[in-house]
Amino acid sequence: MHADSPQVRREWVTSRGLEMLDELVGALQECQLALKSMRVDVGLTLDELERDLRKARESASLAYGAASLLDQAADLARGWTDYPSRPKAIFARHRVAADYGAPSKTPAVPTADRYEETLRRAYKLKMNEARGAESRTTASGRRCGTYLGQQDRSCRQRVARIGHDVFAEHCPDHLDDAERELYEHFRQQAAMTVAQAHRDEFRRIADQWIEQRLGPRSWVEQVIRSTGWTG
Repeated sequence: MHADSPQVRREWVTSRGLEMLDELVGALQECQLALKSMRVDVGLTLDELERDLRKARESASLAYGAASLLDQAADLARGWTDYPSRPKAIFARHRVAADYGAPSKTPAVPTADRYEETLRRAYKLKMNEARGAESRTTASGRRCGTYLGQQDRSCRQRVARIGHDVFAEHCPDHLDDAERELYEHFRQQAAMTVAQAHRDEFRRIADQWIEQRLGPRSWVEQVIRSTGWTG
């Protein structure tokens, strides 16, 4: 028999535990976003901290997924030790059980990961809107028409956008010096618009952090008060 029966299963999770893991992933996501805003307030290279937070969140997401399999009573192949399995082992044991005919279960995705996917789509949408300047398929519909001597034909690429409602006479590959300057300026402005929007969002998250920091620290302060410790 390749799957543990419920009576002897060493791994388990309560609905409360699943909710706590989901919240943990969200808290780590919040830490990642707040750290991005610190670039304007902290003059240090924080790449190692960013890496550690990313790894911690990935581990938390993995733990949530494994716990969700337990919550679904997914079949598991027998473990290799008498101790509860790590999250990666839960995934591996379920794959083995599924290979032997057990129903395959899909691990749940943490709320924060679904939220991040929404953010990613919104970011791509903003980039597409703001970077219309560098898109070769603009709303103009006009074609470049530059004569290509070696190919003995005219260029048929769409003309470049050099302003919100302004188009050059040529495509990005054949801009003259004046058009090139306007084209690059418009691209830079578009990129700055997107970057500023992200800075504003990260700043908003950081401001909320500071506001919460100056307010009650809930259970932390309750524990301190209960011990009578004043520092």
